[in-house]
Amino acid sequence: MGALLGLLSGTAPAHAIVNGTKAVRMPPYMASLREYGRHICGGVILDDRTILTAAHCLQRQSPPDALSVGVGSLQLSRAALYPVEKYVAHPRYSVFVAYDNDVAVLKLATPLTFRPGSVGPVGWPSSSDRPPYGETLSIAGWGLLSEGGSAPDDLYTTSVSGLRNDEEGCANYSREGRLSDTMFCAGYPDGHTDACQGDSGGPLVNRYNELVGIASWGQGCARPGRAGVYANVSKLHSWIKANT
Repeated sequence: MGALLGLLSGTAPAHAIVNGTKAVRMPPYMASLREYGRHICGGVILDDRTILTAAHCLQRQSPPDALSVGVGSLQLSRAALYPVEKYVAHPRYSVFVAYDNDVAVLKLATPLTFRPGSVGPVGWPSSSDRPPYGETLSIAGWGLLSEGGSAPDDLYTTSVSGLRNDEEGCANYSREGRLSDTMFCAGYPDGHTDACQGDSGGPLVNRYNELVGIASWGQGCARPGRAGVYANVSKLHSWIKANT
């Protein structure tokens, strides 16, 4: 992932989202954030006018009319595109505290057309702000196939485990003081599978398809001892709701 999950580059190995599998069914809440037509990050549908993504995906502060959102297809090239009217990043988003409060809300210029099974809003978990430690979680995206690899046209998905700060895979970040209470780790101690560049802003969901995290940052992709880090949407819920 490098510092961020949002940037794209380079050549092609065998798997995407790093040792994931090609999705066979479209998560209806999944979105692609485009800048001048090019996929830069994932996103998640909150309602027919609102998309949630990572604040760092908007660091270049491109004008809203340079942005669009693709929905409704496993293939980037076949997605229905909707223009962005405006966006706002969390006011306390900070690159100086390892991407603290890494969430942003986009408002679409025209409402989405919801279609059962292909386009629709994500579910929300209970009000508890406890990170989903020990739970099996799912992440999907159109990000790089491997660290330094190429990005696919097809959506890929994988499962990761929510990790406590003191667990192998997350403890390195914790010791380095890079974790705040608005983020948590998910992955495996040996690396195995992970999100990668271009997956930032994408939804991390539990087994009930409820949103628990937004792909944010990490060191490399699927490196042993370096799990992916996700924005904790339960901790950030009040700000997200106020801007929806």
